Amino acid sequence: MRVQLYYQNEPAGVTTFNLHGYTRSEAEDVARNVHKNAYLMKEIDEYLWGESE
Repeated sequence: MRVQLYYQNEPAGVTTFNLHGYTRSEAEDVARNVHKNAYLMKEIDEYLWGESE
């Protein structure tokens, strides 16, 4: 899955997630609900801002 990221309506980058092992319907559900997936949101945050403790 390829995710185009924006910050304040400006392009901020692109990141990808491997959905191998998911059924088509599971992958579609993940794509539809990225904002509800804590793991994906954490990975996106780390991509944009780097790891923070």
